[in-house]
Amino acid sequence: WKAYFASPDRQDAPRMVSFGMQDEGMMIAYHYLWKETPPDTRVLLAFERRSLYCPRISYNGTPGFQDWLDYEQITDLAGELRRRGIGYVILNETERNPDRLEAFSDLELAVGNQFAALLRDGEISVVRVPYLSGRLLLKVENPSPAR
Repeated sequence: WKAYFASPDRQDAPRMVSFGMQDEGMMIAYHYLWKETPPDTRVLLAFERRSLYCPRISYNGTPGFQDWLDYEQITDLAGELRRRGIGYVILNETERNPDRLEAFSDLELAVGNQFAALLRDGEISVVRVPYLSGRLLLKVENPSPAR
């Protein structure tokens, strides 16, 4: 990912990175994290499983692809993020999923509503990143130190 942004013309970025990501938006989010956050920053990837290029400590937060964060059982999502020292969340759009399962779509909506409530309550905030599309970069307010 560093080579992607080091290139004077991003069109010349390594083909592997370009092919592997197929999504410039993730590269923009990762570049922001690399430039603007401390190396020990922890990031939750929600509805995004491509952590290979993430320049910070990342955790899969996608329902059905991990079992450590059960959105259906959590009563205090902001507290859970803080307890784990997570400072940022990348909340990805999921419209491009090839398999649209009704139960998963219902869960996506429920999780999205949980993050919307955190935004409304000031527990997280949107990080404005130029040219970022297809996802939100969210900052957890007052995260606990990473353990």
